[in-house]
Amino acid sequence: MKELSPFLPGNWLVEGSNLGLFVCDDKVASIQQHRDGGLQDFALIVQDFRIEYGEPATTIVTFPVGPTWISNIDVRFTSPSGESVNVQLSSTDEKLGIHLNFFNANMQCTTETKP
Repeated sequence: MKELSPFLPGNWLVEGSNLGLFVCDDKVASIQQHRDGGLQDFALIVQDFRIEYGEPATTIVTFPVGPTWISNIDVRFTSPSGESVNVQLSSTDEKLGIHLNFFNANMQCTTETKP
């Protein structure tokens, strides 16, 4: 495990993988995964989660950061138990990436901790 940044307490990278963890109150509060992929990969992931969780909430944003444009399609699935998944298709300078975040919306964090 490697700390992501001293400015982001509780955020860790699993070395040798594409996984990240957020740890608080001595529990894993979320698991993040980053994947290379494009629109078809994103659509297949969203389709699979729609079967499991139903219709998602969707947000679409685009904004400049200096000369670079960032565009995101965020899709959030939530179960009645609070189990949640965010799936994001991100384009930064036309380079696509897919980000997934698995977490429980009912979990309240008070202190970020080390795993």
